[in-house]
Amino acid sequence: MKQNVSENQLEVHNGIVIGFRPYKASVDIFYRGLKAGKLYRYAMSEEEAEDIIQQIKKNPQDIANYKLIADFGPVNIEKTEDLVINTPSTVIGKKAFEGKGLKSVIIPDHIRIIGASAFKNNHLKQIILPTSLGTIGEEAFASNDLEKVVIPSKVTSIWQKAFKDNNISDINFSNKSELTYIGENAFAGNPIESITLPRKVDRFYRAFDEETEVTTTVYDEGKGCLVYKKAGRR
Repeated sequence: MKQNVSENQLEVHNGIVIGFRPYKASVDIFYRGLKAGKLYRYAMSEEEAEDIIQQIKKNPQDIANYKLIADFGPVNIEKTEDLVINTPSTVIGKKAFEGKGLKSVIIPDHIRIIGASAFKNNHLKQIILPTSLGTIGEEAFASNDLEKVVIPSKVTSIWQKAFKDNNISDINFSNKSELTYIGENAFAGNPIESITLPRKVDRFYRAFDEETEVTTTVYDEGKGCLVYKKAGRR
């Protein structure tokens, strides 16, 4: 089940998502025998979430109503693994979601840039990239479990190691793709047997493993269909 991310879970600065708190600590609060509701706090780690709960219990005066003594019921610590990012930001910054144990993510349509290592080293098996996306940064999705990737039409550049070390066998490019650049090792370490690149791609030096056969739909008036060869091949 996808979980919408609370604004309190995200650290945002000048329209850039720069951090994420994947753990949610919750505790039931009772005032004079009447349940007042749940109090939520967000944390970077399970240990930090446990510390937050203990701090709340030790200092009930810090909770909104100072005049009443609070009793505490069940406590809970949850971890966000499948999420829908809900923020008006246009950029996901460097390492914002790196190593957070994510299994799936949906990125909002107004995101234009995904920064370096933004989702590196998670357990992502699927991603839905926004139609507004223009740049996929270095190692942005490296070291995950992705099997298929759909690249939106407005993406112009995929930087070095962006999808390195996944399980990708299928890459789908839009017919109207504006992609021109694929960085070195961008798709290395994936079981890709063959791939046909979009028309505008003119730079992808060592973007794939050596055994991957790469062709392109770009046509040269003198040579017809142009087939790119990897370094060292003739």
